[in-house]
Amino acid sequence: MLFTSYRHLNFVAENTTIPYPFKLQGDMPPAKLIQWFKSTPDSVLFATSTFWQGVDIKGEDLSLVVIGKLPFSSPGDPVYQERCNRLGNSWFNDLALPSAILTLRQGFGRLIRGSNEYGVVAILDTRVAKSSYGKTIISSLPDVAITHNVADVKQFFDSVPSSAQKKTKKSAGVRVST
Repeated sequence: MLFTSYRHLNFVAENTTIPYPFKLQGDMPPAKLIQWFKSTPDSVLFATSTFWQGVDIKGEDLSLVVIGKLPFSSPGDPVYQERCNRLGNSWFNDLALPSAILTLRQGFGRLIRGSNEYGVVAILDTRVAKSSYGKTIISSLPDVAITHNVADVKQFFDSVPSSAQKKTKKSAGVRVST
């Protein structure tokens, strides 16, 4: 699960009751956390900015990436705020949206790393479906099936072939947004 803030990550972790082993970014150094994730079957990792990019977990170790919110930069960051001020009225289309799309693509890229991989990216932020810029965001992502129905996700995972069959299957994915 990828979050845009530790506050949101901690809130979800404190209010989560899942029957799977899970850890939070910060529970151990990143390299050890990734190793734990890879070696612990059916595990869940709650992470923030560091894990949106540069993390390579291949194959069956990663089949679902949940993105809680679109990764827009914090308006409280003084450097970001100054860049926005310099762009004037075009700050959103020229800076905020392209930066969020790039980070989202990097987060999406955590899942499909090679041609024999599969999985689901669930984007829970309703702005993807309801905002004026949602279509721009969707069009920037890899071309895979989109659904708003959890039953479709279950059907997708039920249809995933056995390990032997996966070696010859092309990559596939389903994006889920609410």
